[in-house]
Amino acid sequence: MNDDLIWHPSPDTWTLDATIVHLWSVELDQPADVRAKFWKTLNDDERTRANRFYFDHDRHHFIVARGVLRQLLANYLGIFPVNVVFDYGHNGKPLLDQQHHNNGRILEFNLSHAKGVGVIGFAWDRIVGVDVEKIRPLDDGPNIAKRFFSKSENEIFFSLPESEYPHAFFNCWTRKEAFIKAIGDGLTYPLDKFDVTLTPGKPARLISVEGSTAKAERWHLVSFFPMKDYVGALIAEGKNWTIKAFKW
Repeated sequence: MNDDLIWHPSPDTWTLDATIVHLWSVELDQPADVRAKFWKTLNDDERTRANRFYFDHDRHHFIVARGVLRQLLANYLGIFPVNVVFDYGHNGKPLLDQQHHNNGRILEFNLSHAKGVGVIGFAWDRIVGVDVEKIRPLDDGPNIAKRFFSKSENEIFFSLPESEYPHAFFNCWTRKEAFIKAIGDGLTYPLDKFDVTLTPGKPARLISVEGSTAKAERWHLVSFFPMKDYVGALIAEGKNWTIKAFKW
């Protein structure tokens, strides 16, 4: 668990080394003038999606999350936020359009937000997935675990004291979500087909994928706390990278 992760302010120079994965944490409750600035950078599809939200706070959080994503991508690419063009994978995973590929190099990214907090991961030429959740008691948490977690994950989960259920549940959930977001399969990929660690206080790790430890070795998984009572997970291809975290 990377609870000692150091969160830096925004960098002075926007460089991202091939052996570094950048992780950003964003507070999504922003004033109206900030939201208005971001709104101007969104495309028609993003504005349509924003207007589908019933509650104002959900719409506001979406606008800020997408606006910050565009701003950060623009900074890495050296363009204006409004000029960032997205493509989408077979299950709707956002990607950068080919026009943004840099001599064959691809800036990979992934965004997640929950309960007013957003996290975004960036890496050159390595797939990345992120997820964040607020740690909170869930009346149906154990039933969800029984339904979606793997057999070995359930054995560990139900061996813990009940006081640790919320933290363990969201450890497992964010790590699983980060993985399926990285591979781009969304919830079409069965959550019980791969195993992650979940015990509070112990390191995050992808243990096996479809029973294969070799498939799991392709990835490196880390867990982090973007702010009090929140837990997140980031996973990326390969082992030869380190993480650097920033607060937006």
